[in-house]
Amino acid sequence: MTAIAFRFTLFLAALAGLLQPAAAADSDEVVQLLLFQAVEARIAGIGYRLATAAGDLCPKPVPLSGIQVQDASLYPPSEDASLAAAFGGGPWPKVFAVVPGSPAAAAGLKANDSIVAIDGRPVPPATRRPDYGRVLAALGMLDAALAGGRAELAVERDGKRLDVAFDAARGCASRFQLKASGAKQALADGRYVEVTSGLAAFATDDDELAAAIAHEMAHNILGHRAALDAAGVQRGILQNFGRNARLTRATELEADRFSVYLLDRAGYPMEGAVRLWQRMGKETFDFGDFTHPGAAKRIAAIEGEIARIRAAKARGEVARFEP
Repeated sequence: MTAIAFRFTLFLAALAGLLQPAAAADSDEVVQLLLFQAVEARIAGIGYRLATAAGDLCPKPVPLSGIQVQDASLYPPSEDASLAAAFGGGPWPKVFAVVPGSPAAAAGLKANDSIVAIDGRPVPPATRRPDYGRVLAALGMLDAALAGGRAELAVERDGKRLDVAFDAARGCASRFQLKASGAKQALADGRYVEVTSGLAAFATDDDELAAAIAHEMAHNILGHRAALDAAGVQRGILQNFGRNARLTRATELEADRFSVYLLDRAGYPMEGAVRLWQRMGKETFDFGDFTHPGAAKRIAAIEGEIARIRAAKARGEVARFEP
């Protein structure tokens, strides 16, 4: 999808939301909520495709649901009217997005379905706001259900109770989420891949956005955060200096190289990573920073892996990543 087509899709989604009854709701706030939902769905879809196609690149594949979960407890009570106008009434938490082609989508689960129970267990009530606890609880319950191979969800849609069951997909262990921020950034903490709205808007198409997500997934798959912790790398301002910075830069280059294999397995053009870092390089004048190499060095590493993958394919072989 081109950037123009994607922005037009977001506009239509926002317009559709504004046509719903929105008493006491802030129309600008409703638009922002709908945009947030659309972009997070885009990120989740790309991440799911990368995760499920990775195959042997993931040493420990895990069950995947293909859904995103959202909850009113993440927002202050003052936004309740806007949340209802954007995502409909009914209880929370809700299915925020369903990845097309996932088992959950095939089973009929839809965005904005209210999650009432998982495997017969009700989702716990929210205790305070804003708080992430109920989302974590729902995700934990879903993971536990899928660990057995199949999840059974009781959902509410348009005031009616429905039972939806679906099998688990399998792939790399990463959750995906969007952060509302104008900064062009993404990060990985070993479990999550977080992409800012600024970076999602900066990416000209899904190929570039996939390159950014694949880079962060590579950090999670390769266990970089745990490795840096084990090496005693200090966080915060001290990470920018000396041994801390050197070891961190090494993980960034390794993630760049590994990301190319993830892109190739998922059918994304590997050149998307080159285009992304060329454009990012213009933003930073190719200097990088204390913990990230400059764009020219990153692109050279990526192009080296692209050449290796293509050479292996020409020989009828599967390219293997070499740390």
